Amino acid sequence: MPEFVLTALDVTGIQRYIFASNRLQENIGASELVFRATNQYAFWALPQECNVLDRETGLLDEARHLEKDNSLVAEVMYAGGGNVLILFRSLPQAQQFVSQLSKKLIEVAPGLELLAAHVLFDWDKHSIGGLEGVRAQVLEKLNRVKHERSISTPLQGLGVTVACQSTGLAAVALNPLRNNQPVAAPVAAKLEAVKDAHKRLSKALPQIKPQGYRIPFEFDKFGRSEGEISYIAVVHADGNNMGAQVDQLAQRYAQPGTGNRAYIAAIREFSQKINEAALAALQDTVKVLLAAISEDQQTKQKMVAGVVPLQGRWLPFRPLVFGGDDVTFVCDGRLGLHLAVEYLAAFERRSQELSQNVKTEGLNLAAHACAGIAVVKSHYPFARAYSLAEQLCSSAKSYVRLKGTDFSALDWHFAASGLLGSLNDIRRSQYEVKTGKLYLRPVRLQANGNDWRTWPNFSQVTLEFKNGDQWADKKNKVIKLRQALREGPVAVAQFLRAYPDLKKEDLKEENSDRSGLPALLQAPHELTDTGWTEGPDRICGYFDAIEAADFFTPLKAV
Repeated sequence: MPEFVLTALDVTGIQRYIFASNRLQENIGASELVFRATNQYAFWALPQECNVLDRETGLLDEARHLEKDNSLVAEVMYAGGGNVLILFRSLPQAQQFVSQLSKKLIEVAPGLELLAAHVLFDWDKHSIGGLEGVRAQVLEKLNRVKHERSISTPLQGLGVTVACQSTGLAAVALNPLRNNQPVAAPVAAKLEAVKDAHKRLSKALPQIKPQGYRIPFEFDKFGRSEGEISYIAVVHADGNNMGAQVDQLAQRYAQPGTGNRAYIAAIREFSQKINEAALAALQDTVKVLLAAISEDQQTKQKMVAGVVPLQGRWLPFRPLVFGGDDVTFVCDGRLGLHLAVEYLAAFERRSQELSQNVKTEGLNLAAHACAGIAVVKSHYPFARAYSLAEQLCSSAKSYVRLKGTDFSALDWHFAASGLLGSLNDIRRSQYEVKTGKLYLRPVRLQANGNDWRTWPNFSQVTLEFKNGDQWADKKNKVIKLRQALREGPVAVAQFLRAYPDLKKEDLKEENSDRSGLPALLQAPHELTDTGWTEGPDRICGYFDAIEAADFFTPLKAV
């Protein structure tokens, strides 16, 4: 009976490792090292006799199977989105692999923590899939390792040492790009990885270079309008229910032997196709950005949507994390909302297209995703900005779960000042008044017949406040409405009486000559009269749109 070992790998402390620094180059290099730890470095640490055809790209030989090919020592089940599962012929071989990979990471990625777990099983008696299968066992064991491990403590400087400005650790090298500033080993490794990161990104987004544009390495290259404070948007997007879909796939193949092989084929295809959909969505997002660039006829300045100036040929956009169903990118603060929307729409479209051409019977790849957009000042602590983007993404996912159906959604926050506390703390202190919640976020990506809290509704009303005849260039009027919304429905009604020129735009109402706020499709009728819904959980329909107007730069889809 063939006895094998299933090994699972995980990298822990990713958020702290990537986003601890405010220096974009360090973020870029750190992200690349995290990606390589469970991809190229893992493939290079495998024994020669394995099913990896190309250790740089991770291309697998689908025809070589561990249970049939006795010359095979290791078989990668799949590697994607930070998850790696590998089959080995024996435990010593699996342990030797982990040892080799650990040594490699100590050399090239100091400070990055690798976790591993092993489970022995009989191929013909035990199923890899299933609720209590080998995969579930090794992931549970890996989770225990994560929580029971001893937390590593970096060695501080001994004797007379110079401290690294990014980490506070003892410096071991000088950074020639920053006037030979002393840097610690983790920072030096991250900077060393920047070139590899740029090569991978250039390959992933091939349409940028032929058009003469470049991807920035510094936040200061993102461009800013003269006389204005510079803001960046940190966008974090993540596929909905991916873990549940993987679990459902495992349950479909809960038989040992041939069932194990069928499961491996299915999970590989699922992982590969989702990665393809996410990458294609990122490429589509960049196409929209490039198509929005034009040259001002008078100044000859390149501009995005006529609003965001380019600094030289640098695009105001940089993906930091990609290669799985979760994506994180940074862009000019005025582009964050629309680029996030473009990515979510493209991910829906691309996953639907890939579902039409799958080998695994019954495999449905049509997927949705959620995004969180944190708009902060360009030199705001990056780790906190990313943490906020993650919380916003989780907020959007909670809204999806609350509705009971799967759809794409987004949530955002504009941090004009500092951030104190969690997202919930911020909203309780800044966006909740006696009447109810000032914010309607999160919103659905697509229009829906039963829900008025949608991106089309929000964007239409925001454009009305930004460019509409009744609101454009009337800041005092908008400020008065914003204050009235804070005070409640009675104050809004008084505001409308003071401005009888505001006409209802809801054409379904016969009395459209009455004054009112911009219409929201499928919204309760009282919204245009009072700005608020009725009932125990009252929501303001317009405060978000007023707040977003300065950060709202529409981009045309291509």
